[in-house]
Amino acid sequence: MKPIKFVTLCLALVIVLGCTNSDSPSEIEKFQKGNEKKDLQVVGSSNEYQESIEKVGSEIGILLASQESLDEQINYLNIQKDSIENALIQIEASIDQVESKKIAPEIKDVNAKLNELKSVKENLLEQQDLQKKEILLADKKKQIFEEEKQVYAAQHQSLWEKGAPPSDFELVDSLLANINLQINKQENRLKILNRKVADIEEQVKTIDKQRTSLGIKIRNNYNAQEIFEEYSLEEKERLEDKLMSIEEELDLLFEEQEDIHSKIARYKGEETYLQIKQSAKKEQELAEKDRVEREMMAQQELETLKNKRAQRITNAFFAIGIVALVLFFLYYMGKKRKSAKNKKSTK
Repeated sequence: MKPIKFVTLCLALVIVLGCTNSDSPSEIEKFQKGNEKKDLQVVGSSNEYQESIEKVGSEIGILLASQESLDEQINYLNIQKDSIENALIQIEASIDQVESKKIAPEIKDVNAKLNELKSVKENLLEQQDLQKKEILLADKKKQIFEEEKQVYAAQHQSLWEKGAPPSDFELVDSLLANINLQINKQENRLKILNRKVADIEEQVKTIDKQRTSLGIKIRNNYNAQEIFEEYSLEEKERLEDKLMSIEEELDLLFEEQEDIHSKIARYKGEETYLQIKQSAKKEQELAEKDRVEREMMAQQELETLKNKRAQRITNAFFAIGIVALVLFFLYYMGKKRKSAKNKKSTK
C-alpha cells in the first residue's frame, strides 16, 4: 500500500501546482490597463492644445483678413488725399494768376470748364459701373461660400450627434475655419467696393452742382473772371473740407490698424506658447511611452520566466509520476510473481 500512497501523493502535488499556475488576473494585464488610462489622459491633453492652437490660428486668420481690408482702405484714402492736395495746389496757383491778372479768362474758358466737368463725370460713371459689377461678383462669391459653409456645418452637426471623437472633427473644422475666412474677405471686399461707389456718387453730385452753378452764372451775365474766382474759391473750400474728413478717417483707421497689430501679436504669442506647451507635452508623451514599453518588456520577460519555471516544475512532477507508475508496475509484477512462486511451493 505504501507505493500506492506515494503515487497518490505525487499526483496530488502535480494537481495542486497546476492549479496554482492556472489562469488568473495577471499583473501584466493590470499594468496595461493602468497605462492605457494614462495614455488616454495624455492624448486628451494633446487634443486640447491642438484645438486651442487651431482656434487661435482661426482668430489670427480673421484678423489678417481685417488687416488686409484696412490696408486697402488706407491705400484708397491716401490716393484720394494725394489727388486732393494736388488739386488744391493747382487751384491756388490758378487763383494767384487770376488775381494778379496774368491771365484774363473768357466765357469760352468757362464753357471749356463745363465740358471738362462733363467728361470727368462720364469717366466716373464708367468707373462706377465697373465697381457695381465687382460688387455683384463679390456678392455671388459670398453666397457660394455661405452655401458651402452650410454643408460643412451640417457635417459638423452630424459628427456631434454621432458622438464622434475629436480627431474626426479635424477636417470639417478646418474647412469651416477656411470658409469663414473667405466669407470675411468677401465682406471686407464688399465694404470697400460699396465705399468706392458711394464716393463716386458723391463726386458726380458735386460735378452736377458745379456745372449748374457755372451755367447760372453765365446766364446771369457774370464776367469770366468773377466766375473763375467764385468757382475756384468754392472748389478750394470743398476740397479742404474733404481733405480734413479724409485725414480724420485715416487717423481712425490707423488706430484700428494698430489695435489689430496688437491683437495679432498677442494671438501669435499665445499660439507660440501653446505650440511650446504642445511640444513639451509630446516630448513627455514619448518619454512616457518609452518608459511604458520598457516596463512592459520587463514584465513580459518576467512572465516568460515564470511560465518556463512553472513548465519545468510540471514536467518534473510529470516525470516523477511516470517513474512512480513504472515502479508501481514493477512492484506489482514482482508481488504477483512472488505470489505465484509461493503457490507452487505450497503444492
